[in-house]
Amino acid sequence: MKKAYLFSALAGLSWALSAAPRDFPPIGFLGAPLLLIAIEVAQKANARARSIFAVGLLSGFACNAVVLGWIVGLLQTFGHFPLIAALPVGSLLWLAQGLPFAFAALGTHYLSRFNIPAWISLPATITIATAITPALFPWHIATSQLPFTVYVQLADVGGTPLLDVLLALTGCAAWEAFRTRSKRVALIALVSLAVPVVYGAVRLPLMTMERNASRLTRVGVVQPNVGIDEKHDPRLAWEQVERLHSMTRHLEENLANIVVWPETAYPYALRHDARHISRGVDSPLPEGMRVPLLFGTITQDHDRVYNSAMAVEPDGDVLGVSDKVQLLAFGEYVPLWDFLPPLRHYFPRRGISPGHAPRVLAIGDLRIGVLNCYEDVLDMYARRVAQHDPDYLVNVTNDAWFGDTAEPYLHNSVARFRAIETRRDLVRAVNTGVSSHIASTGEVLYATETWRQTSFIADVRTSHTVTLWMRFGDVTTPALAAFLIAWAMRERRRTRLQDLAAKTKQS
Repeated sequence: MKKAYLFSALAGLSWALSAAPRDFPPIGFLGAPLLLIAIEVAQKANARARSIFAVGLLSGFACNAVVLGWIVGLLQTFGHFPLIAALPVGSLLWLAQGLPFAFAALGTHYLSRFNIPAWISLPATITIATAITPALFPWHIATSQLPFTVYVQLADVGGTPLLDVLLALTGCAAWEAFRTRSKRVALIALVSLAVPVVYGAVRLPLMTMERNASRLTRVGVVQPNVGIDEKHDPRLAWEQVERLHSMTRHLEENLANIVVWPETAYPYALRHDARHISRGVDSPLPEGMRVPLLFGTITQDHDRVYNSAMAVEPDGDVLGVSDKVQLLAFGEYVPLWDFLPPLRHYFPRRGISPGHAPRVLAIGDLRIGVLNCYEDVLDMYARRVAQHDPDYLVNVTNDAWFGDTAEPYLHNSVARFRAIETRRDLVRAVNTGVSSHIASTGEVLYATETWRQTSFIADVRTSHTVTLWMRFGDVTTPALAAFLIAWAMRERRRTRLQDLAAKTKQS
């Protein structure tokens, strides 16, 4: 079993080391075949199901310990955990994030009883388990291929699940072909690799031409670089507003058509139903402002608090408010707070309330789809926003919580899929970075460094493309599940018929 665990750990590390900020896609193809070898070694050793589960879990743990290694520092800095407590708590999160690989390994083990080859079942079970297992920070193995822009264009057809299964199948089939010298399996490996590459080679230049021919609008992005301690110090609120005003004026001078501030950048709470914002030294509107402003702020409505993005005209008229819908449990709200009174003893406040539904904000004759905070890593939520037909997407985020770690780079990397899936330019305004402009092709046209006060103007191209992903969503996962069930049922029926024939022959 030691050999199985070794290959399992190497599988997890191969996925982790291929993703941002390291960005080396070829290593990503090794993950699935290494996990396949680990499962086969364990099966040859007559390992029990729980041992197979552990083999898969180790690969997920190894992957997430590297990718999400910054969790320990986060717990120490902002949770005030001592290292002796931060390490086990972080490890629990890495284990939880690694569950899809454990379920995939276990599923592959059980499906072998139905004579489904592991090189076929493992890519399918990895894809299914990743899609249906809840995760705090959703992370797909296809993320490893984002630097290879041509490869990931297929996301506008089937999203990350389609790329996940093709990536895993390429590696597993290649290993099986090498091991058995099967030309048929080698052809499957080649086709699995060629499909996204050929599609991307055709689709990418077409999308580039279409994008370049579409309407242009200049979006000014402010990255104020306000640390967490500074952000929550009310004595510094006016200074932060003045900084935002100064950076906004600079963007106006450079002919921005709209200016965007990050999540909760405005340090004062506003009324959720506000219809007009007055000017003043502590107002979000700088004196003499001539373009609309889209800014993150906390809004209040009676006894409820929202994490909002508010769009305001230069004259102070509020154009609309988009509230964050997907909240972080215990970070932004307390689950079941309204239904379990004992929770109120430990958490006196409910926290932030979720928005009712995604909203597209109309500013002038353009429509902006808003993704607040980590909503830009949630593929199905971004799809719901895109179905409202925005001209482009804007993400407002505050990643200062994660300190000087790799998280902002991973966040920005995963967000690239949302631009490809919806074929919308995505502008990210992030408090401490990475702020960026991601084209509808998934290419990063501009990205800031972290922990720098800076601003830039993104020449955004509008789009009204309706992709297959937007129209149908994730059909890959249910199709794979149906495929495995059908194979298992057919094999079970064949076995029963063989048994019946044998009994008839004996009698």
